[in-house]
Amino acid sequence: MLAQHHAADAIVKRGAEIVRGIMYLASCFSLRIIADSVETETQHRALCGIGIPSSQGGFQHRALRAEQFESAMARLGQDASIR
Repeated sequence: MLAQHHAADAIVKRGAEIVRGIMYLASCFSLRIIADSVETETQHRALCGIGIPSSQGGFQHRALRAEQFESAMARLGQDASIR
């Protein structure tokens, strides 16, 4: 069990290193990062904690059917018809 815990910690640490590398590259090109597939508040808070406040995924809003999306955009006065 202890070995599994250390392996999981190593994976998380390696993932954080990868994210920091992506953040560095993005900053070199003045690009903004938007995290994808953020499903939990814990993930959202962790990303905000390392400087990535913009994200999308189930945490922000559940997926919509095309008709629901079009209706929501129509309420905002935007054409979003799916073609």
